[in-house]
Amino acid sequence: MARILSHEGKIPKRIGDFVIYKLHDDLIIRAISGFSTDGLKKSAKYANCRKSSSEFGRVSSTCKLIRMELQELLPKANNLAVVNSFTKKMLSLLAFDTLNTKGARDLATALENKEAKKGLINYNFNPDCEWLFTYAIETDYVSVKVISLPLGDKLYWIGYRTHVFDFDFATGTSALASSTWHFESQITKELVVPLPFLEPSNGTRFNLLEISLFMKVDLSFEAKNTAAKALVVLHLE
Repeated sequence: MARILSHEGKIPKRIGDFVIYKLHDDLIIRAISGFSTDGLKKSAKYANCRKSSSEFGRVSSTCKLIRMELQELLPKANNLAVVNSFTKKMLSLLAFDTLNTKGARDLATALENKEAKKGLINYNFNPDCEWLFTYAIETDYVSVKVISLPLGDKLYWIGYRTHVFDFDFATGTSALASSTWHFESQITKELVVPLPFLEPSNGTRFNLLEISLFMKVDLSFEAKNTAAKALVVLHLE
């Protein structure tokens, strides 16, 4: 970096690989530096950035696969929040991969750690959900105790169902089994919802609870696709 002490005529903003700008009462000329696409790919100072970008890309792709398999269960009203929240949560689990170095860490290795699995328990795929409930999970059923639901002024019915979702983080293969809906016309102190059967596999098994609002139309129930829907991770194996 250097100062221009004298000049004639109009000074250009850029000359070759140098940029010229005014700093207080001085004219400064310096070499162009800073971020560039080529620098990001090759420069040593961006090594950590490249490692983080690599991990983010792999985790994002895995999260997309999971969301595609669960798309019928996820809320439709706040998709961007669902995507960002889930990706952020899964990225945080990479810290449990202590076998690989940064840039090579992966979810398959991280989730071999019991603490990583614990980190996903109680995770709600809907970050904007305001539902409050407690639960106890057994081998083949879930006991749910609802504390509060955002019902508003409408006479909604409350639908409950459970899912067993198996996802292999190493191969990206998955399987999903769902129970039938259980409907209640009001908040109940406690109810029991069975868990569906799914053949054992080598993947990570998620036990999920879905709670959603419905309107009763004649003899059937019509789902209300609102941001109030909850999809919660109850247990992982």
